[in-house]
Amino acid sequence: GIAMGIRGTDVAKSASDLVLSDDNFASIVGAIEEGRRQYDNIRKSVTYLLSSNIGETLAVFVSILCGLPLILIPVQILWINLVTDSVTALSLSVEKAEKNIMQEPPRPINQTILDKSAFMILSIYGGYIGLAALVIFIFYLDTSYQLANTVAFTTLVILSNLLVLNFRSFDRPLYKVGFLANPYLLLAVISTIGMQLAVVYTPFLQDILNTVPMAKADWALILSVSLPLLIASDLYKAFKSKY
Repeated sequence: GIAMGIRGTDVAKSASDLVLSDDNFASIVGAIEEGRRQYDNIRKSVTYLLSSNIGETLAVFVSILCGLPLILIPVQILWINLVTDSVTALSLSVEKAEKNIMQEPPRPINQTILDKSAFMILSIYGGYIGLAALVIFIFYLDTSYQLANTVAFTTLVILSNLLVLNFRSFDRPLYKVGFLANPYLLLAVISTIGMQLAVVYTPFLQDILNTVPMAKADWALILSVSLPLLIASDLYKAFKSKY
């Protein structure tokens, strides 16, 4: 039962399942839309964090399994998890509702956050991030361990920051979502990349996180590995939305 919050009696309010504080039935529609938006954003944030962490874990696990030096040291893992990933994940919580969110059928009450499609996303994104960082680490290992560690560490940070753009929508490409629709996310991505630059080039932070300066060619290699993660995802979403 639904009761009116202004004109309804106390008996009606206490016996009803829902009380409309403004006596407006349109508020129910708005509440459903907001609930769906929050559910979607929780799902986006959780899937994003798990994808990034799976890639990070995979890179560390395979490097140990192959008898290689540690691809990441503990303080770098803390930096990725507590500074870079957490800031971008929080920015997803304020993502606007999808345009077709009210055309979707009601979801089952027992539906889980991670369904079959989410596990497929985790395996694809996590696998790509982990293997990309590992290949770059092995590529630089003959030159210098510290340089290889720094480039692999930075690769994981950049991949995670670009990955968050893929989770602004599960179905629509980025150009349809709108680059400026969530300024908090753009601010989070820019700030975390800025912090990573400080880690690589500031002597004080270099000593703490065991990094060394990187050349332009190193950054070009990282971008060449990172951009396909974003481009391939948008091409798939564009194809999916069209057909």
